Amino acid sequence: MRSRTVVSLAIMLLCGASALYEEPPGGCKGPPDDFEPIGMNPNGPKAIRRQPRPPPPKAPPSVKEQQAAYEQAEDESQQELQRQAYEQESMDLMGEEDEDWERIEREHNRELMVRLCIQVIASMITLGFVASLLYARYQQLQGKGGAGASDAPTTFASSSAAPTTFTLKVEGMTCNGCRSKVEKALAGVTGVTDASVVLETALATVDGGSAEALIAAVEAAGKKATLFATTFRPKAEAKAEPKKEAKPAAAKKEAKKEAKQKEGKGKKEAPSVEDKAKAAREKLLAKVVKEGGKKGVEIEGASDMGGLDFFCTTMELPDGDAELLLMSMDAMNAEPDPDAEDRKGCSGHVGKMIFSAGVEQLALVAYVPDAEHNKSAPKVECEVWMAHVLETVGGGEVVKGVADANSPKGGKVIVATIAADPDKGKFPLKDKDASMAAAFAFLREHDAFPEDNGDDSDDMIFGDDDNLDDWE
Repeated sequence: MRSRTVVSLAIMLLCGASALYEEPPGGCKGPPDDFEPIGMNPNGPKAIRRQPRPPPPKAPPSVKEQQAAYEQAEDESQQELQRQAYEQESMDLMGEEDEDWERIEREHNRELMVRLCIQVIASMITLGFVASLLYARYQQLQGKGGAGASDAPTTFASSSAAPTTFTLKVEGMTCNGCRSKVEKALAGVTGVTDASVVLETALATVDGGSAEALIAAVEAAGKKATLFATTFRPKAEAKAEPKKEAKPAAAKKEAKKEAKQKEGKGKKEAPSVEDKAKAAREKLLAKVVKEGGKKGVEIEGASDMGGLDFFCTTMELPDGDAELLLMSMDAMNAEPDPDAEDRKGCSGHVGKMIFSAGVEQLALVAYVPDAEHNKSAPKVECEVWMAHVLETVGGGEVVKGVADANSPKGGKVIVATIAADPDKGKFPLKDKDASMAAAFAFLREHDAFPEDNGDDSDDMIFGDDDNLDDWE
């Protein structure tokens, strides 16, 4: 029984060992083929492992295989080059984008800085302009200055509180007859001390009165008027006369005796004819200067309103006197006096030719300012302008050649006259209209005056149409 148990255990061990053993693939075939004995007789009982045999040589690749291998290598090389180029391009693009962002940021900052500077400069200019207006208004309210300036009124509610100058824009005037009618209507308004109407600018300047009454007077004359500007002037203060001191009775008696003695010696001699002529001449000169100063203000307004660089107009008081007409031109070009009650002159920056018709001759004065004050001045030469007018009208001569103008804006001036000759049909009034038309034609030809709008009525607006038969 014990032997059976031992045999059973032995069998179980052998079965387990056989289960754990795995036969190599192919079975056991003995020593490998490359085993051979070394250092011993191969025929001996003992043998050693033989040296491995070299592998058989491979067959050389065919042409197709070589071509395929070459193409594969070339493709791989191309792919590698493309990959490297793509990586390099990506790196370059990233660098350029960084540079572009930096450049854009710099330009944006620069633009913001420029805008800020422009806003600051504009603000400074605006503040300066407002300050100048306030200062001018302050000077105007101060009047002539001095101790009496503080007593001047600061507001002017009506013409009774302070003298007022009104500038009216009159529509519908086509001739000197219309101008005279409107001027007489304005002069007849209560409170008006002076009234003048300029046909060329269609502006009326009136001292005194009220705007409503002036407009109503113009409408009553058959024209339409609108208020263009209002100028308030501080009222001149009346000078207080010093009271006369009371004289003693003895002094009064002596004064009476002296008065009787003077009466006995004879009356005072009457002024001579020369003195009267001199006084009349001085009075006329003052009126000529006043007329020129007012006409200068009107020309300044027309230039500011219409952007005109040159202008032509007529003067009445010189009455054909070339010397007086030159004084009118100087008064037009003069700088305004800040202490004066009326604003005069102010048109030195505007080139102009003025005319005055008398009985014996027509006087002409041409003025061209310096180019720095008038953009159209380089287009017009003073001497050539006058020569064109004289040649067009005929019968004229230059009485004072080109000379420096008496103007704060510099420039040149020339004076000429055209004598009357009834036998040849030359009359100063007619030559005045022809001269003005020639002057405007020269300015339009040289692009120094705007072209007309083609209305035939404009040809008569600057002339004197009292004698229309002369134009037939």
